[in-house]
Amino acid sequence: MTQSKIIRTILILIIVFMVIYSLCSYFLLRDYIQNGEQQDMDLLESTSQIFYGVKTSDNTDKKVSIKLDELGESAILFNTGDFASDDFSIVELSISDIPINYRPFLVWQTKDDATINEIELSQPNGSIKSNLLNHPNWKDDIVQIGIRIAPQNHLGLFIPLENSITINSISLRKANLGSDFSLLFNFWREYKPLSYVAINHLEANQQIPLFAQPFIFMLLWMSVSIVLILLTMKRQMILLIALVAWLFFDLLQLNNMRKVSQWTNEVYSEKSKIHVDQQLYDIAMRVRSILGLDLDNVNKLKNTKVLVLSSDKYQRARVIYHMLPVNSSFLDINLEKNTESNVSAGDFIMSMSLTRNPKRPVNGQLQFNDHNINVKEIWNDSIVSIMEVQE
Repeated sequence: MTQSKIIRTILILIIVFMVIYSLCSYFLLRDYIQNGEQQDMDLLESTSQIFYGVKTSDNTDKKVSIKLDELGESAILFNTGDFASDDFSIVELSISDIPINYRPFLVWQTKDDATINEIELSQPNGSIKSNLLNHPNWKDDIVQIGIRIAPQNHLGLFIPLENSITINSISLRKANLGSDFSLLFNFWREYKPLSYVAINHLEANQQIPLFAQPFIFMLLWMSVSIVLILLTMKRQMILLIALVAWLFFDLLQLNNMRKVSQWTNEVYSEKSKIHVDQQLYDIAMRVRSILGLDLDNVNKLKNTKVLVLSSDKYQRARVIYHMLPVNSSFLDINLEKNTESNVSAGDFIMSMSLTRNPKRPVNGQLQFNDHNINVKEIWNDSIVSIMEVQE
């Protein structure tokens, strides 16, 4: 096979791939592109409030620097006033000095709904990152919006951050096919921190449609490669070229795994302060104390059932473990809907959310999934709500 034929084949492969990539980019963005003039909202131009942390920059600075609290969290809310969600479909942000094991979240509330919604944003590295506002609750009028920063703590540990991080910019705008052409690739190669559900594999990104998932790109590339090889090269070369094509994508996964390894080494380094499950343990001990479930009251300990309501399987399981020997099980907001525990009068429900948004009763009723349970709330704070089930 001549050198010119090899070069021509490679160029054809690249062109076909770019065409496929362009089509996928179009279908990904088409529902978010609006007609009319480009409209931007610079959130840093509005006044803001800091929660769970301390602002370290001057009020005259364009950038906002924040020192996180002792749990490694912070939130900043922007006083933008009400605005229509339909006017914006992209959020852009740039955050400097944020370690790889920390994640930013866009949080907001809509009109006539007290629910706090959030989207996990791409890991920033000082440069601008664009994210689609494709959450089902990004709708109606937005009455409050902000950024929350929290550590990756699904394994019950995190690295407290003593230095400040800096929000260089954050703005809302409409989607544009030309300027957002690379957005799909950002989704494709985005680093996802190690978690209890992704120890040995990378999860599919649930925020983008099936055709935009990395494995679909791999299959498309492989299919195009094989067809072109059949047309232009000897069939004995199919396996070799297919392996090379696959390696192109595997390099991205190797880069992700390198970052996972880097994160793990940072977490377990001797110089780092590691909090192992401490917050979940403290929650379990607080609930036991409030309900009087201790070894000095064996009958109450034996006859009291505490059901944990949380959307995070790891946190829920660890709290149940820490409450032993309390008779505890779980209710679930959106996981394992067919395996929820039965609820009886006199049982206690502990609703928990480390993002400070626990399910709480409304007019004496706790509502989740298709259930309406009559309860009486006996204690609550920003993370936990304890309720007693009524008749």
